[in-house]
Amino acid sequence: MAQLGQSFYPLLDITIAEAHLDEAILMRCRHLYTSLQLGDGNKENIQRLKSLLSRASKNGMEIYADISPITFNLFEASPTDLEPLLKLGISNFRLDYGFNLEDILRISSHPQVSISINASTITREEIIGLLELGLEAEKITAIHNYYP
Repeated sequence: MAQLGQSFYPLLDITIAEAHLDEAILMRCRHLYTSLQLGDGNKENIQRLKSLLSRASKNGMEIYADISPITFNLFEASPTDLEPLLKLGISNFRLDYGFNLEDILRISSHPQVSISINASTITREEIIGLLELGLEAEKITAIHNYYP
């Protein structure tokens, strides 16, 4: 059976994101793709975003989030403390620019996390380096940009 997914970018316009989430719930989407590294870091919008992600998770959506070190600052998380993001229902982190190999390995080692790397920017040498550091190949997926 096919499963639907929806992308939304709440840090660009939180009101539009709310409407996109309403539509995704109505359509019974199972996957939600988003970026958590865009926007101005407005505290009110971050709180509304947290509420939207929790709502998506409670409606059975698997959440894929594009993140960078900026995300950790916005959500008070780190490569060794993913709880602020996990409690929002995020299950897959698509790691964008700004992460070194050790950070990628730390993030991927969390038992509740699947990671995707940016296939547009990672090099073959970096992938080999990750595998040599002990990254389990089955825990990683390479994804190109999925922006509309």
